[in-house]
Amino acid sequence: MAVNHASVLVADDDPLLCSLLEYKLRQCGFSVITAADGEQALNIVQDNVPDLLVLDSMMPVLDGTSVLRQIRETHSPVDLPVIMLTARREEADIISALEFGANDYITKPFILREIVLRIENLINQNGQRKSDQTTRKKESKLPSAAGNDNLQEISGIGPKTEKLLHSLGVFRFEQIAAWTPEDIARFDALPGFKGRIASGDWIAQAKSLPAR
Repeated sequence: MAVNHASVLVADDDPLLCSLLEYKLRQCGFSVITAADGEQALNIVQDNVPDLLVLDSMMPVLDGTSVLRQIRETHSPVDLPVIMLTARREEADIISALEFGANDYITKPFILREIVLRIENLINQNGQRKSDQTTRKKESKLPSAAGNDNLQEISGIGPKTEKLLHSLGVFRFEQIAAWTPEDIARFDALPGFKGRIASGDWIAQAKSLPAR
């Protein structure tokens, strides 16, 4: 795959969502860095520009739109592709993000395989093959997922959160990664569903899925 070892920065204040995305992207050969707020994301970009940024719009300290605007002052959409990943679905939000220089816009809940394909396409289209091997080989802050995808060991979540997830029948990230577009559509149709894993409205739906 042409994008093997390309670096992706995932900026989102939902730790479980970041862990899930990191798990799936690393399976596909990416090097992944995570940021919990907008300021941290900007600092990472200043130190080592990734090949692509997945950016949440609603984050503490500095929101995603402000991060995008500052990044576009120094990095073009070709230099640093940005995918907005957000629960905001209004036309005005989408248009605003694209006007500020977002390359793509994906709403939550999302299909993991779809976002991976969009990331691959953007990196390929922009010819992002940086010469800085340090950036290319930068290790994720989370342990390797190879051969072990226990929730607590992969995401570093605490025992209280792990107990909650276990009570919902979720023991491994592969259970979530296997969700189909039909599963996601079912969750999305629920009243009050916002697509945030940490708040419980997404992950709790796992108990409604048939065993695979």
